[in-house]
Amino acid sequence: MKEPIKQSVPLILQLALIFWATAALTYTNCKFILEYTIPVCIGLTILIIPLCLFYKHRICLYIAVALLGILISILAAYNLNNFTIDNNNYIFEASEDQKSTSISNYCKAKVNGKSIKIQFDKDVEEVHAGDLIKADAKISDIDEWNDGITKQARLSNAQKLERTDPIGQIYKFRNYLIDTIRSYDESKPEAEQLLNAIVCGQRIDLSESKLYESFKCAGLAHLVAVSGAHLSLVTTMLLLLLRKLRLRRHLIIVIQSIFIFTYLICAAIPISALRAAFMAYVALFSFFSKRRPASLNAIGICIFILIAINPQTSVSISFALSAGSTIGIILFSRLIEFWFRKLPSAISSTLGLTFAANLCSQPLSVSIFTQLPLISPISNIICTPIFTVLCSLGLLSALIPPLLPISYFVSNVMCLIVKFLASIPYASIAVTANTYIAIIVTVLLCFILYFTWPKAKYILVPITCIIAIFIILPNNSTQLVMLDVGQGDSIVMRSQGKTYMIDTGNKENLLKSRLAEQHITHLDGLFITHPDDDHCGCVPTLKNYVQIDNAYIAQGLQDCNCNNCTKLKHNLDTTHIETLNVGDSITFGNIKLDVIWPDSYKDEGGNADSLTMLAYINEDINALLCGDAEYEQIETMQKLNRLHNVDIYKVGHHGSKNALTDKATKMLKPKISLFSVGKKNRYGHPAQTTIDKLESVDSQIYRTDKNGTITLTFNADSIDIKTER
Repeated sequence: MKEPIKQSVPLILQLALIFWATAALTYTNCKFILEYTIPVCIGLTILIIPLCLFYKHRICLYIAVALLGILISILAAYNLNNFTIDNNNYIFEASEDQKSTSISNYCKAKVNGKSIKIQFDKDVEEVHAGDLIKADAKISDIDEWNDGITKQARLSNAQKLERTDPIGQIYKFRNYLIDTIRSYDESKPEAEQLLNAIVCGQRIDLSESKLYESFKCAGLAHLVAVSGAHLSLVTTMLLLLLRKLRLRRHLIIVIQSIFIFTYLICAAIPISALRAAFMAYVALFSFFSKRRPASLNAIGICIFILIAINPQTSVSISFALSAGSTIGIILFSRLIEFWFRKLPSAISSTLGLTFAANLCSQPLSVSIFTQLPLISPISNIICTPIFTVLCSLGLLSALIPPLLPISYFVSNVMCLIVKFLASIPYASIAVTANTYIAIIVTVLLCFILYFTWPKAKYILVPITCIIAIFIILPNNSTQLVMLDVGQGDSIVMRSQGKTYMIDTGNKENLLKSRLAEQHITHLDGLFITHPDDDHCGCVPTLKNYVQIDNAYIAQGLQDCNCNNCTKLKHNLDTTHIETLNVGDSITFGNIKLDVIWPDSYKDEGGNADSLTMLAYINEDINALLCGDAEYEQIETMQKLNRLHNVDIYKVGHHGSKNALTDKATKMLKPKISLFSVGKKNRYGHPAQTTIDKLESVDSQIYRTDKNGTITLTFNADSIDIKTER
C-alpha cells in the first residue's frame, strides 16, 4: 500500500469552519446584547460590505465570514427571544417522536413556523414525527436556548388530525413501518427497538432502554442514529438495482434524488442524515455540471447552508459529531489505514474509518456524554459488517414483510454481541472535559496530524499514553467525597489507593460526570445502604463504566422479595455480593468501617433498614454514614451504646424533618454535617427544622444543592474541606 497523499483543505471549508465557530460562539453568548440588536447588526453589515470588496485578500475574506456568522446568529437569537404566542387553539406539527415522563408525554413541534415544546396527556394517541395535533394550548416560557426553544405549550383537548398532503403520506408510511416492526414479535423488545432505530430513526424506545447504554459503552451509538452510513447503504442498494435495470444515468440520478428525500422523511429528518443527504445531492448533481464531486467542498457548502437557514444548527451536538466525523474520515482515514497496512485490508480500513471519525468527534463526545469507549475500534470491526447486513435487511423487510423473521434474528444477534462487548472490563471509562477545551483539543489533534503527515503517530502515541496515565493514576490520599448526584446519595471513600463507594444515586449522566471528575475506573467495593431508587438506581450504569470487585448489602436484603430488593439483586447479578451484619468491619488504608445497623430486616428495604456504618478515619476521626436512617434508628443505636458524638454526620434521609430530634442532635453533636439533596427538589429537603437543630450545636453545614461535590481530605492533624462551588 502506497503512502497516501495529503489532501489540501479547500478555501470553502476553511471559511465554513470559521463561519460555524463564530456563529456557535455568538449564539450561545449573545443574550446580553439582544437589546442592541439593530445597531449591532447595522454596524456588522457596514463592516462586512467593504471587506467583501477585498475578497482577493484572504484575511479580509476570513474576517468578513466571521462577522457574517456573528450577524446571522444575533438575528436568529433576536428572533427566538422575541417569539410570542398567545393561549389559543392551534395546530402543531410534531418535529420528533414523543418522549415520556411519569405524568405526561412531550415532544418538539412547530407552530407558525417556530419551534415549541408541547406537553400532552398520556391518553392522547401516540405522537410520531410529522403528526398534526389540534389542541387548546396554555403557553409558558422555558429556557432551552441551544435547542432553539423559548416557549412550551401545555395541551388540552388534544386530537390528532389526518394528513392528506404528499409529505404527510410519507410520514404515514413511516408510522406503518414502526407499527409493523413493533408488533411482529413482542417477545424480543430489544431486537425490535434496534430495528426500528436503524430503519425508521425511531430511537425513543431504544434510548430509554439498557441496550442503548450498552451501545454507548461499546462505542457504537453512531450505528443507531440514522446518518451518513445508513444513507450510503440505502443509496448504494438502490443504485445497484437501478443499474441492473439498465436505466439512463440522468434517470438514475432523478430517482435517487427522490428516494433520498423520501428516506429522510421516513427517518424523521435527523440533522446528521440531513448533512449526509446534502452531500449526496452535491455528488449526484455534480454529474450535470460535468465536474468531479469534491467531498471537502461539499461539506463546506453544507455547513454554510444549514447554519444560514437555521443558526441553531451551529450548536447542535448531533450536527457537530456528524460533520466532525465526516471531515475526519475524508482527511485522515487513508493515512490511519496506512499505519495499519500490515493487517488485513478489511480490518485496516475499518480502523482507519473508526480512528479518523473519532479524532474529530470523540473529544466533544467525551465532554457531552462523559465517557470514553476504549473498546470502540474492536466493536466497530466486529459490528460494522453485521450492521450493514441488518440495515439492508431491515429496509428490505419494510417492503417485503416475510423477511422480518430474518431481520429480527440478525438484530437479536447484534444486541447480544453489543451487550457482551459492553460487559468487557474497561470497555468504557468515565471521562469529563470542558466543551471549549474539547474543541481546542480536537483542533490541535487535527493540526498535529495534518502538519506532521505522515509521521504524526510518533507524536500522538506518547500524548495518548500521558493522558491515559493521568486518567488511571491512583489517588493515594485519604478522602471522603460526597458526590453531587442530585436528589440522591453517593459517597466515595478512598485511602492508600483503595476506593469504595456508598450508594449510586439515580441520575446516570450526573454519576458518570462525577466518576470522571474523580478519575474512578475501579471500585474495591460498593455499599448499597438500601434499595430505594435514589440510592441504587445507577447500579447498571456504574457496572458499565467501573470495575466493581465486591458489593455489600445488609443481612436480610437477600431474602426480601419486595420489588425494590428484587430489582437490586437483579442489577447486582454479575457482581460478587457480601452480606453485612452488625459488628462486621471492613478496613482499607487509614479507614475502618464498622457496621452498626440494622439488627434485622423489618421494613422491606425501607428507610429503617438502611445499612449504617461508623467510619474511623486516621483512628481519631469518626463519621456516621447512615443512608436514609432517621431519628428512631439513631436513638436506638445510641441506647445500644453503638453511637455517641461524631465528627462528621452524613445527614439521614437527605435531611428530612424526621432525620433528627433535639435529643439525637445533642447526642451526635457533629462538627461537620453533609446533606445530599437536589436543587429545588419536590420533597422540600432539607427541612429547615433539621438545619436549625444542627446549627444549634454549631455544626458546619454543607449541601450538595448549594456547594456541589464536597471533598474532605484527611491529613495527619487536620481536615481540608473543598467544595465545587
